[in-house]
Amino acid sequence: MECYDVLILGNGFDLACGYKTSYAHFYKLLQLLDKDKNHFIDTAISILFENEEFNKISDNKKKEIASFYEHAQNNKNIFLEYFRKYNKVFDGWISFEKELLNIVKAFDSFFEKLKSYERGIGKYDCVCEFKSTAIENRVFRFINSCDFFTCETTPFIEAGTSVFRFVIPKLSNISPILWKTKVDIFISQFCEYLYEQLNGFTKLFGKFIMIVTDDVSSKYKINLQSNIIIDFNYSSINNKQLSCVAEASICHVNGYVKSKNNQPFNLIFGFDESEKIVNTDLYTMAKSNQRSDKNTEFNKITSLFENSFTMNQNWKIGVYGHSLDIADRNCLKLIFEQKKDCEIDIYYLDDIAKRSLIKNMQIILGQLNYAKKDMSGKIKYIKSNSILKENKDK
Repeated sequence: MECYDVLILGNGFDLACGYKTSYAHFYKLLQLLDKDKNHFIDTAISILFENEEFNKISDNKKKEIASFYEHAQNNKNIFLEYFRKYNKVFDGWISFEKELLNIVKAFDSFFEKLKSYERGIGKYDCVCEFKSTAIENRVFRFINSCDFFTCETTPFIEAGTSVFRFVIPKLSNISPILWKTKVDIFISQFCEYLYEQLNGFTKLFGKFIMIVTDDVSSKYKINLQSNIIIDFNYSSINNKQLSCVAEASICHVNGYVKSKNNQPFNLIFGFDESEKIVNTDLYTMAKSNQRSDKNTEFNKITSLFENSFTMNQNWKIGVYGHSLDIADRNCLKLIFEQKKDCEIDIYYLDDIAKRSLIKNMQIILGQLNYAKKDMSGKIKYIKSNSILKENKDK
């Protein structure tokens, strides 16, 4: 069994253990929300627990599924509506967060157009033109879900351009001389609204994680040990998933579902703070801001390292089930740079995933630092299925 000083886990860890925590499974539930509740519960059980007989599913689990349905029906949410109508199943949660970043950038672009718009005396508070292939086109076709303003589009697309006409009650009847001041206030309020909507969406996602992991036995165990676990997952870890969990110090960087003590979810979906956004109010949705706002365990990392290791000790870091992609880039860089000469083992699913991991590590460490580490044999790539062990006592 391989032993590490630090083990970094991503969603691939849950998937390897047999939990159905992928975006594809979440998306299937979103597509069922137009059905009645009983149909939703029955179909959700068949999707998420396909090998179990219906009458073996606990009443508590059925209540969790019903709670998911009721929360989605009773809480209007623009992100929920967007991803329900955006007919695409992402290949992972990282791709989902990239689309979330696209949405943020679309609003950033819209805010800049709003600031520079010359307010007239017509019906519309703002008129924007976008290329029909641009991300803004997709975003603003769903923007009627937003309570802050209504959007009307031309009934046809002409010469590859869509025209969006916005009626904004908060900005109606504003004189041109006050336009800039009122727009700045509107943008600040609207960004707060977006953040509240994103939190509502992550709460729904937390209910999904509870359904598929809480009191559900893992099919496989990852045959690894570690003193410290840096977990980017949203579910709790137990000894049937990973060896010696009880003895390890665990840091849930992006929050996790705490179902047993009924604490509110502090889960995080967002983008890396290094992304360039003009309107800084949108940074409330950056991951670093949310970690502070929601009080995740990110601030435990340094103290965990200091209490567990001496600075002259050689560290060995393992990475399992994390794509090392840009949404967590700065956080991962800080972890790897705690000890610059550490050894890093990275577990991969297949050759395509391996090439992507190599590229992402080069971005995180920088080309030169990566080359130095690679040349000295400090980075190794290991096929992930080599350490899977079936849980016979599940």
